[in-house]
Amino acid sequence: MKRFQATWLLFPIIMVSATVWTAPADAAMRTVPKGANGVLRKLASNDGRFEAAGNSVWAINNGSRLTPVDASVVVDRISGSVLEFPTALGDEVSASSMSTAVEVRQPVKTTGVTASRTVTVIPLQWPGATWKTSDRTMANSIVSKLTPWWRAMSANQEALNIRFAAVLDVSSVNGIGQCDFYAMSDLAVAFAKEKGLYDTSNNLMMTFTGENEDCGFGGLGEVGGKLTWTYTAPGYEGIWAHELGHNMGLPHANACNAGVTLTYLKPCEEVEYGDVTGTMGMGGPSGFYAPTFLASVGWLPEANRAVWARTSATYSLNRPDRSDLGVTAINIPGLDGTVGDNSYWVQYNPNALTYVTDPNRPVQGGLVITFEPSKEFAEHRISLGGVLGAPTSTSYLCDLTPPTTTLNEVDYATDPRLLPFRSWTDPRNQFKITLASVDGTVATVQIEPIANSAVTAPATVSATPDPSGATSLLVSWQIAADAYGANEPTTWNVDFGEDATKSCIALVWELSCTVSDISRTLTYTPGVSGTNGLSRSTRVTSSAELLGNSPPVFTASFTNTSDEIVAKIHVDSGGSPLIGNPTVEIEGSQPCTIEPEGDSTCTFFGLQRKTAHTLIAKGTNAIGTRETRFIARTLAGTPENPTISGKFVGSELVATVFADAADQNNVDVFEMYCIAQKGSKSVYGFGEGTSPNSKTFRLPKMKGKANYCYGRVMSTGTVKIYSSGYGLLRIAANGKITSGKLVITPTISSNVAGIVNVKWKAIDSLGKVQSVTANSSTGSCKKTTATSCVIKGLTSGSVVSIVLSGRGTSGSETVRSNIVVK
Repeated sequence: MKRFQATWLLFPIIMVSATVWTAPADAAMRTVPKGANGVLRKLASNDGRFEAAGNSVWAINNGSRLTPVDASVVVDRISGSVLEFPTALGDEVSASSMSTAVEVRQPVKTTGVTASRTVTVIPLQWPGATWKTSDRTMANSIVSKLTPWWRAMSANQEALNIRFAAVLDVSSVNGIGQCDFYAMSDLAVAFAKEKGLYDTSNNLMMTFTGENEDCGFGGLGEVGGKLTWTYTAPGYEGIWAHELGHNMGLPHANACNAGVTLTYLKPCEEVEYGDVTGTMGMGGPSGFYAPTFLASVGWLPEANRAVWARTSATYSLNRPDRSDLGVTAINIPGLDGTVGDNSYWVQYNPNALTYVTDPNRPVQGGLVITFEPSKEFAEHRISLGGVLGAPTSTSYLCDLTPPTTTLNEVDYATDPRLLPFRSWTDPRNQFKITLASVDGTVATVQIEPIANSAVTAPATVSATPDPSGATSLLVSWQIAADAYGANEPTTWNVDFGEDATKSCIALVWELSCTVSDISRTLTYTPGVSGTNGLSRSTRVTSSAELLGNSPPVFTASFTNTSDEIVAKIHVDSGGSPLIGNPTVEIEGSQPCTIEPEGDSTCTFFGLQRKTAHTLIAKGTNAIGTRETRFIARTLAGTPENPTISGKFVGSELVATVFADAADQNNVDVFEMYCIAQKGSKSVYGFGEGTSPNSKTFRLPKMKGKANYCYGRVMSTGTVKIYSSGYGLLRIAANGKITSGKLVITPTISSNVAGIVNVKWKAIDSLGKVQSVTANSSTGSCKKTTATSCVIKGLTSGSVVSIVLSGRGTSGSETVRSNIVVK
């Protein structure tokens, strides 16, 4: 995006001047520092066209420049977060830039009202979108409606002071058929600062002639920010109020459709702008801010809200713009958040809804019922595009005439309000709202609790034994298609007539639960009932189920190090004695024998580091054989010293560093370090994905010099980086290359019951063998000579693992062997 110097046509606040002013050079062309910081702002439109067109809905505002974030970037931060970038921002904030941004500060939410809110409106014009006298006349008409509305909605706490700046010509950055509102915004902000209007404004609105539609939105605003962009056209006072609401941090007023007014028993589909009665939805000039939003910005004083106390009560509910008369909103708090109860608000809207086409619209309106979703409801029931748990609003419409087919679109066909002389009961039978009368200013509203309510029962219940053979039963149930929206339970209770100690309770988000430790010899008939407080539905039972006997059942837990897995195995006989002893083995190795019932422990050591190992438990009884596989992963650890091979290609040394067999998955980074006559060379690299794990380095001009090259490898763990020692490559002046190699050759035998003898030979190609140690999985290996040791007191038939570890001039070496004890 290119930026050019701007030209402003200056019109004083009251009267027009023909003076043409030129912007300072730094208004559009700025020197950007190496690093950058700014405030992350979400951009939200009035009708969704801007978002649906694939435009970026995030931007970085540094106070003088608005830079869009790449539309493909998934932003997981909050609008208003202050971010710091290590490098300057270009014309667009890329994914890589966002990934390196540091959050300096969380959004600061302003509290309290602004007694005198100043909105500076800057009319913009460009070729094909000339601002005319008639546009100013239309803007004055919008202001004449918006100003008293704002005062009334704020409970007479805020005065909206709207002032018009001069017309700003932005043709230097925007042409016919274009809408580069980022560049236009930069010029407008610079202009406002130049004229002393920016810092004295709470909100800065850029508006365009309504006779042009170059910008694909009716209105656009920064959420929690200062900037808005609007058109000036008939009926746009609602859109101006909508975008100013975004500046105050308000989200959209939405619906969540499930085919009924509200249900806790299945997900609803979130519809952005779906509240056709609300200013932040698609209420247009007929809308008001929802009570949730009014309360969040301090516009709903205690004197104007009533809180239902769960006893029968009658309220005089005034229209929202008549706070001088008393109560303008009724709050019904959620009873129990742990089971997902939502909170509700009741508001009286007497207006003819601007965009609703229902021919049976009431003359004096009706009640708007909205809900604030509980945390549990939001996570388990609000679905957006098939994804649960990511609601975009805090206020949702309870549509009293809900759509039943197309659930993902705004419903303009019917009036969603509770009409006079009608009632609505919430899905969980906690209260009933009745609209007794309306007169265009006040509504008489009755709210009463529900006593001895009915509770919906499940339609069907089934029980399924655990396929693993464990002593547990999965109980599942289904709900009838016509059971949603009325008499809903808060929990499902599962019990067994055969055993009162076995039961489970599930929240309504679940349609199953597992009951453990049941008898294999009893026949169970589980029953499920819905509960709501003290009320309970009919108990519906499944068919009888006998768990019976099964092949052995294995469960396991693991304690892991970098080269060792300690497996605690529990054996359930399956109701039938095991035939012989069960075993556990690392796939491809000798098995470990375990007890036929209860807990046993097996230790597997000398394993490859940072590697997923498969453990296999096997056992047989009269019912059959079961083989269960478990995955346990060793941790990152200190690698063994690598080995190095090398050759010359011309005068270039081509050397390869090989990770030890135990480190094929452990090693991530390789280093080669050579000492030459004129200094040293050190190079690093990642593994090449080969087998064995290795990295080849090329070092120029190395031939003809006596040299030593060292190689080491490193492993990246979760808390630290582990480094090996160095392997060695010796280079003679005549070009001969010798790789350091420590070779250990073991001889392991068990010729006497309970005894294992270990012998070894060790040779280092470059010098001395410094040490060789022997470790075993069972018992200690006592040295009998410098190159032998013996392990005594072993169990005949058991498997013993032997690990020989040596170190020498060339580095280190590890050899692993298994043997069956005589």
